[in-house]
Amino acid sequence: MNDKVKKTLDNLKRRTFIPHYCENTKQAIDKVLSLIPHNAKVGIGGSMTIENMDIPNLLKNRGNTVLKAGFTDLPNDQVYEQAAFADIYMTSANAITTSGEIVNID
Repeated sequence: MNDKVKKTLDNLKRRTFIPHYCENTKQAIDKVLSLIPHNAKVGIGGSMTIENMDIPNLLKNRGNTVLKAGFTDLPNDQVYEQAAFADIYMTSANAITTSGEIVNID
C-alpha cells in the first residue's frame, strides 16, 4: 500500500469512517458481500461501479432483496421509496481526497 493510500485511510478513520482497502475487484466484491447480511434489504443508487462489479445480481442470487430502479418489477417510484428505508443503501462517490473528504458532484 502506498503512502497516499495509507494517508487517505488514516484521514477517513479520523473522520469516523471505517475504510477498507482492496487490491483488486475480486477482493472488493468479497469485502462488500462479507459486510452485508444475507437477510438485508439493499437499496442501490445509480453507481456504475456497483453495476460493473455485478453486485446487484450477486446479492439477489444469494437471497438479498435488492431495491434498484430497473432491477425489479416494481415501478421506480416504489423502488425509490422502499430503498430509502432499506437496511443498507449502496452508492459510490465521485472521488475521495487524501484528507478524507468524500466528493460528489451530482
